[in-house]
Amino acid sequence: MTMRFSGLLEASRLAVFGAVLVGSMPSFAALAVVAMVPMGWRLQNYTTNNVKIYYTGATACGPWQSLLLGGSFSADDKNWFWTIIMIPKAVRKKVFVYYNDATCAISSFGLLENGYFPNLAGTIYLY
Repeated sequence: MTMRFSGLLEASRLAVFGAVLVGSMPSFAALAVVAMVPMGWRLQNYTTNNVKIYYTGATACGPWQSLLLGGSFSADDKNWFWTIIMIPKAVRKKVFVYYNDATCAISSFGLLENGYFPNLAGTIYLY
């Protein structure tokens, strides 16, 4: 595992970080990440049991910057996602969400601990 320092980035300015994740791993070419306090995010559940998240800062995902937590996630995963977003929203903690920048489908999410977040290639970034 290597460590890279991306410098001091304000969470509000850290939007799509996919260019850093592209490298020798072509299967992750469309992978991007949003990492911030989710204060302005709006979560909405649709009748097809898909959760859509609006105003995330995912600029590749249309004017509403919306991401989709789709049918491949279990009901428990979706409940955990709501928890992972709503609690940090209330206490102003940062979260990260990895998504495909072509489909805007979420592939991974979690809480940021101590200013570090992992990418799926095993590199840890400090923001």
